Amino acid sequence: MRLQVFLSLTALAAATPEPTRVGPRAPSCTTAPDPALAGGRNDPAPCWQDFDTACRAKIRGGTKTTIDAKMHTVTVSGLSQWCVSSVREELARVEDGRKTHGWVRQFGNLHVSDDGVLVITDMSDAAIAGYQKLVADYQKMMDQHH
Repeated sequence: MRLQVFLSLTALAAATPEPTRVGPRAPSCTTAPDPALAGGRNDPAPCWQDFDTACRAKIRGGTKTTIDAKMHTVTVSGLSQWCVSSVREELARVEDGRKTHGWVRQFGNLHVSDDGVLVITDMSDAAIAGYQKLVADYQKMMDQHH
């Protein structure tokens, strides 16, 4: 069975070149500085996701996510150019052995295009389940606001 879920938030969030951090963050969710990583820090979520003040991953505003559980694939469109560059840097680091954020290990094989589309393939059942939970959480939040 193919599961597709389309999510869209405001275009404002998609236009933001870097993640916007608004309001105080719980001490457990302060980004960890690490000069060996691209960007010099290790955020608790990859650039195509966001996280709340409790450090829980969530769907990034302005993106559209499609989950194909049978094919173990997720497609995320609407990425900022900053995120496209971040994914490319992560893949370059995997290739040449520099320290990475571990996105390939955590999620699956990453494929990103110039037009802001990320396709994650060869995902584990656990990674697919994680995305399904993100989608369900997002839908609950949207239902509460409507």
